[in-house]
Amino acid sequence: MPRTYCDPENPGDFVTEEDDGPTRESTQEEIEETVEQWQEWDKGEGDKND
Repeated sequence: MPRTYCDPENPGDFVTEEDDGPTRESTQEEIEETVEQWQEWDKGEGDKND
């Protein structure tokens, strides 16, 4: 599963790391999904199995 996170080289931007290693600019959908997941974790509603 690809992993989306804040770009350490360009604060405010997001990158997505593919399963096989390459990193690319994140799509708007990936960014929105990541932010929603962060908000769930902040509320204590994150997946306890991860």
